[in-house]
Amino acid sequence: MNLRIKAFTVHLLISASVISIFLYFALMIWYPYPFDYFYSPLGVLSIVLLVDLIIGPLLTLIVYDIKKSKNELRRDLSIVVLIQIVAFVWGVNVTYASRPVFLVFSNQDFYVLAKGDIDLTLLKDEELMPAFWEGAQKVYVKPPKDSDELTELYREYYWGEKPQIALRLDRYLPLDKGFDYITQFSIDMSEVNKNSSDKVLLDTFLKEAGNQLSHYVFFPVNGTSKKAILVFERETGKMVSLIKYD
Repeated sequence: MNLRIKAFTVHLLISASVISIFLYFALMIWYPYPFDYFYSPLGVLSIVLLVDLIIGPLLTLIVYDIKKSKNELRRDLSIVVLIQIVAFVWGVNVTYASRPVFLVFSNQDFYVLAKGDIDLTLLKDEELMPAFWEGAQKVYVKPPKDSDELTELYREYYWGEKPQIALRLDRYLPLDKGFDYITQFSIDMSEVNKNSSDKVLLDTFLKEAGNQLSHYVFFPVNGTSKKAILVFERETGKMVSLIKYD
């Protein structure tokens, strides 16, 4: 095999292996369905793929010339690898820093919060801390015990002492422990207008899922500028689908 082609092939295989690991984390752990609907990593991923999987190996194919001295060849290949490393580190950093870390239930709605939206130092329950190898944590905000505490929460927010309630990480609790509590705030989808587009979307979901309406509970969910309806199994509390408005 021509040495130049061999160098290109080896470079391509190494790059593909590294990129595959990165894509697994990005698409399967950090931005799995349905979180990718609210925070899509595709823009950053496309740049990383272009540089590391296409441009990098092609540059190796171009600069690899056995007529060059070893020092010159080593220098040229080092520059190519450096460009790839910079692009890769940038891509990992941006993708990780922008990833959804919490799905929060607060005040009858769910919110998808990215890492940059919150201050993780305010989190009291260390078990809820999002890990590098885990997806978004599903939580709900501890409800106030009475009207006085509710008033105090709003006072703290109004005077800038604390963030809005959905961002109060000090009050986060695991969603599975409070799922029965939050079901009382779910949407009554049986009241959806038969002639509305929401009804069409609901019927499509039920047909594909193969279950009755009573098998699920539905909640509004907000993230970035997008809104949708989040679907959970009533008995297990498992998140199963997203009904998109667009």
